[in-house]
Amino acid sequence: MKLKVQISIALIIAAIGLGTTGYFKLQQDQIDSKTAQAKIVLQAKKRQLKNIADRQAAIKITNDPAVKANYNDEKNIKLLQNNANAFFKLLYNVNHDQTQTELDTRNKNLPRYATTSAISDTGLDTKSMKEIKQFNEVSTHIETTVSASPTTKSGIYSGIIDENSTQSSINIKGKHNQDDWYLFEYDSNKQKFTKFTLLGFNFTHDNG
Repeated sequence: MKLKVQISIALIIAAIGLGTTGYFKLQQDQIDSKTAQAKIVLQAKKRQLKNIADRQAAIKITNDPAVKANYNDEKNIKLLQNNANAFFKLLYNVNHDQTQTELDTRNKNLPRYATTSAISDTGLDTKSMKEIKQFNEVSTHIETTVSASPTTKSGIYSGIIDENSTQSSINIKGKHNQDDWYLFEYDSNKQKFTKFTLLGFNFTHDNG
């Protein structure tokens, strides 16, 4: 009799335990579901707030001439820097192992970033592969740094570009790490450089 009572009690406790476990699992599932829903709502609110902020910023740019000018100036300078890097990367990557076709392709891409006269100002677009191979010339672009002054009313920027590269040829023992400094003018309406003036250069010699 006593054994039957103990078994009954054990079964009741087990049933209560299973019921409790099921209850807490149900509660946890509900909490997880509500948390997931809350996250969805939060993300939607964040997107909504961002859209409102973007619209307000756009309205402010439209209505405030000073803000609009600063916004356009920052956008133009960023594009100027990107174009400078792309232009000088093309201009300063020359290797005696290239073909004439590769050099011609490089020269055809230069006008995307600068006018014909500006390209001519650099003096680096006139060599043929025959000349480059003759002197085993290798030029490798490393970095272009731009310092630009505020634009004029006509959208012309001016400033200085520091082009860092490595140079080697049969006339150089080892190679040079070289900085070339250019004075430039850039037309933000055409999105092109219109003038370059080589101010000077400096190099450190590497015998390696």
